[in-house]
Amino acid sequence: MVDGRDTKMFEAKYPRMLKLLHLLPPLILFVNPLTGFVSEAPLTIPIIVIMAWLILPFWLQIFRAPKVERVLVVLLLSVVISCFFAAGISELVFNAYYAGMFICLAFYIVLARSPYFRYSRYIMYCIIGMSVCLLMSMAHYFLFFLNSPAMFVDFRYSFFFDDKSHFSVYIGLFLFILGCGLDLCVERSSEEQWGKLRRWAISVGAFVIMGIALFMSTTTLSRLGALFFPMIGVILYQLIRLNLGVVVGSRQSRILSILLLLLPGSMLIFLAWVTGGFDEIDSSFFQRLGRLSALMEDNSFASHVMLIRLAAEVKVFNVWNMLFGVGLGNFQHSILDTGGVVYVIQYKSLLQNLYVGYMPTHSVWASIFVELNIVAFLIILMVILYYTILSLYLKRFDVFAFLGGLVLSSMFYSTINEAFYSVIWITVIASLERTRSRMADKRTVIPGISRPVTIRGTGVVAHSPRRDM
Repeated sequence: MVDGRDTKMFEAKYPRMLKLLHLLPPLILFVNPLTGFVSEAPLTIPIIVIMAWLILPFWLQIFRAPKVERVLVVLLLSVVISCFFAAGISELVFNAYYAGMFICLAFYIVLARSPYFRYSRYIMYCIIGMSVCLLMSMAHYFLFFLNSPAMFVDFRYSFFFDDKSHFSVYIGLFLFILGCGLDLCVERSSEEQWGKLRRWAISVGAFVIMGIALFMSTTTLSRLGALFFPMIGVILYQLIRLNLGVVVGSRQSRILSILLLLLPGSMLIFLAWVTGGFDEIDSSFFQRLGRLSALMEDNSFASHVMLIRLAAEVKVFNVWNMLFGVGLGNFQHSILDTGGVVYVIQYKSLLQNLYVGYMPTHSVWASIFVELNIVAFLIILMVILYYTILSLYLKRFDVFAFLGGLVLSSMFYSTINEAFYSVIWITVIASLERTRSRMADKRTVIPGISRPVTIRGTGVVAHSPRRDM
C-alpha cells in the first residue's frame, strides 16, 4: 500500500481524479433514489457497473496492495464461475452487478486506509446529497403521493425505491452519516474555536433534518426503521457534545451515552402507555411495530422466512451447490429444479415474480450464501466479522449499533440490489479506519518518518501523521 511520502505529489498531479473518487459514492446516494422516477427497471445496476469500470484503471496508478488484490481476484473468479451457470440475460446482468460491487468495495477499502482519503470531504458530500433527497421525498409525499390514486391502493410510501424497506434502510444510513458528520463538527469546533452562533446553527439544522428523516421513515410503514432508532441517541449525544463540550471518555459522557441510547425505546414505550397500547395509536407504523410478537402471522414476513429456508435446503443438501453455489441470480431456477415451487404457490406475489423470471431470496445473506461459492461467502463473512470486532475494539459503539441494525435488516430484505448498499459498507469501513488512524496519530511523531518505527532504547513508537482526517 502507498505511504505518505508522495501524497502531496500525487494530489498535485491528479487533483480532479481524487475529487471524483470522493464524489462517486455520494453521487450514488443522490442518484439511487431518483432512478425509480425514470424507469421501473433497476437502473442502479448500470450505475455500479459504470462506476466499477471508472475505478478499475486507478488500481495500477494509485495502489499496490497485493493482499486486497488477491481477495478481489478470488471474488471476481467466483463471479466468473457463476457466469457459466447463468440461465439467461437477467442472471448475466446480476453477475456484472456483483462484479462491479466487489471492485468498488475492494478499491474503497484500500482508499480509506491510505493517506489520499479525505474523510471529512466524503461525509460532507454524503450529507448534502442525502439531505436534498430527503427534502425532495417530503415534498413529493405531501404534494403528489397523498393526492394520488396510488395512495388508496397502497399507502406505504417508498419514494422512488423498488421497495419501502429499501427506503427505510436508506434513511437509517443517513442517520448514521449525520452522526459521523456531527462528530467531525465537535472536533473542528474545539480545534478552530467555533462561536456559539455557528454551533447552534449546525445543531438546529441537524435536528430539523433528523426530524424529517424520522417522519419519512414512518411513512414507509416498514418495521426496519426501528432497527436504526439507536442512531437518534447518537445524534443527540453529538449535539450535546457540540454545544456543552462533554469530553468523550469522561463519567458525564458514559452516563449521557447510556441515557441517550435508551431514549428511542423509552419514547416508544411511553407513547404506547399514554395511548393505551400500540393498537390504539393512530399510525400504522406503530401498529406494525407493536405486532412484532406475531411476525409469523404476517404474510410478507412468513414468505421471506420460507425463501430463506428453501435457500438453505438448496445449498446444504447438494454438494455441488455447497462448493460452487447455484450462480448469481439463479435462485429461482434452483427452486424449480428441486421442486420448491410447491411451497411458493401459497404466496401470490412470489408466484408472480417466479412467473416473470426473477425471484430473489429477499435476504442479502441468503443470496450470498446460496448463489456464491463457499470461499467467496466465507471471505465476505470474515470481512464483516473483522470490522464488527474492530468497532468494539475502537469503542465505536455507534458503528456497532448501526452494523447490528444493518445485519438484521439485511436478513429479510434484498437491499443489496440497491446501489447504495455498497456505499453503506464504504462509509462504515472509512469511519472505522479514520478512528484507527486518529488513535495511531496520538503516538509520538518524528518528522521525516513515514512508517511506524520503535526508537531503540526508548520503546517510543513514531510515525508520520495522516493528513485531513
